[in-house]
Amino acid sequence: MRRIPAAGRVWTMGITPEEYDDETMVPTNNMPHRVMLTRDYFMGVYEVTQGQYPNIGMSAASGFTGYEDSWKRPVSHINNGAMRGALASLDGKYNAGPSSACGLIYAKTGVEFDLPTEAQWEYACRAGTTSAFNNGGGCTDDDYDEVGWNGNNSKTGTTDNKMQPHAVGLLSPNSYGLYDMHGNVQEVCLDRWTSGTDWLDTFAPGFEDGSVTIDPRGGSTWSTANRIVVRGGSYTSGHGRDLGRSGNRGEMTYTYHGDYNGFRLCCPAVFR
Repeated sequence: MRRIPAAGRVWTMGITPEEYDDETMVPTNNMPHRVMLTRDYFMGVYEVTQGQYPNIGMSAASGFTGYEDSWKRPVSHINNGAMRGALASLDGKYNAGPSSACGLIYAKTGVEFDLPTEAQWEYACRAGTTSAFNNGGGCTDDDYDEVGWNGNNSKTGTTDNKMQPHAVGLLSPNSYGLYDMHGNVQEVCLDRWTSGTDWLDTFAPGFEDGSVTIDPRGGSTWSTANRIVVRGGSYTSGHGRDLGRSGNRGEMTYTYHGDYNGFRLCCPAVFR
């Protein structure tokens, strides 16, 4: 885990026009807005791996299991119920299910391990950058390839010439020491998915004029039934303008368990 120095820092969440060659391409569901998180937190250096997952006490159900280095590849093919066992409450109370991965780690440690909120994920991914990817470069395929396994490079070094996730930690980390925040597997967040006006309603009033949203937690209602936020893109997504960008948002159903979805653990920096 790495401590993420977030408390009291105001930053811009979402995709800014500078990340595109053409300002009209900025997606409406990734509207830039000013955000402040009130607490530091810890974030996993790596996505949870196939080797770690059964040690937590879970039964692994990943794709891409038959490789020599599978134990170092991210666990996948698990749904949100297996990751945390309950749809996140909006009252700030810890409610991961006791038989979920997060709940089992909590039982072992007494620490409230959970999925990161969408804002925690993006702040940790950016690590102070405002660029499309957290290496501070542009929005090119080369910039993406430096920090993330994606549809352009995920066949590299494979024995079967298939797009696939790779062992964690092989590409460049960001300045917080976090690997694979772009690509490899999409990372599931705590927030329920909202878009359009429902998404804008989660921002502070007057955000267009610079008002700051404090500790955002997604919508209070579902835009689409039981869909949650995923971030970071995956080994199947390619090109500089895709879901792998720091500010881009994706979504999946609560029960979906595709081979390109995984998770990264987060926990409070001040234990309660």
